[in-house]
Amino acid sequence: MLSRALRIATLATASLSFSLVAGCAADATLEPTSDVSEPDTLVGSTSSALSTFDWSPSVNVGPDAQAAWYGGAMATLNGVTYMVHSGDSSPENLWWTRLDGGQFAVDTQIPNQYASQKVSLAAFNGYLYLFHNGQSDTTAIWVSRFDPATQTWAQNFKLPFTSKYTPAIAAYGGRLRMVGTSPSTNQVWTATLDASETLSPQFYVPNVYSASRLSAAVFAYQFHVAHRNGSTTNLAVTRFDGTSWSLPGIPAVGGGA
Repeated sequence: MLSRALRIATLATASLSFSLVAGCAADATLEPTSDVSEPDTLVGSTSSALSTFDWSPSVNVGPDAQAAWYGGAMATLNGVTYMVHSGDSSPENLWWTRLDGGQFAVDTQIPNQYASQKVSLAAFNGYLYLFHNGQSDTTAIWVSRFDPATQTWAQNFKLPFTSKYTPAIAAYGGRLRMVGTSPSTNQVWTATLDASETLSPQFYVPNVYSASRLSAAVFAYQFHVAHRNGSTTNLAVTRFDGTSWSLPGIPAVGGGA
């Protein structure tokens, strides 16, 4: 069990009897207004434009040449970069490793945690948070936490939400924000965990739909989400500024979208 016990373990009832984020309205369809507090500070900048020549050659992960069916997710915590990836011959298994001395260490299996899609990983509040879907129930969402002090993963807990794809996650506004997609309509939804691991209600983002897994990142004090727009193959980006969400914009790439 988590040392601070994820309160999400008691959230399965539709009555939303769990503790709400401070300042959050009781209506589960409303976005928590307290999310405007102090977005994360931007880290680093680049003085020159990136080019395709800036990429290093690809190398195997770890001295054991780690393999994964669904790929891996990475996040940096306290200056250390970690990766969680699926198995190869048993793709439902989850493994973790860390970048140590310029090379990834031999990976270690995360006990009793399984997934059937690529996972999401983010640093928040001094821990790593791992979001993954279920092994058999592919729309279920499970959450676990990694403690860098003990180098161990806590028991995972099931969220009271479902998503067609594993939600994208990133720290923003003093919370861990997640964005997923409705399994039935593909509409994008969002929710947050605060520093006490209290879960907010789910909020559907108006007029934003995705036919693919989402990606999320914080840039210029806004929470950005990239995805396939609706049922098209056009790349779209929508942003949350701490108060409201923008409509999807379609970046021009070369001669098309």
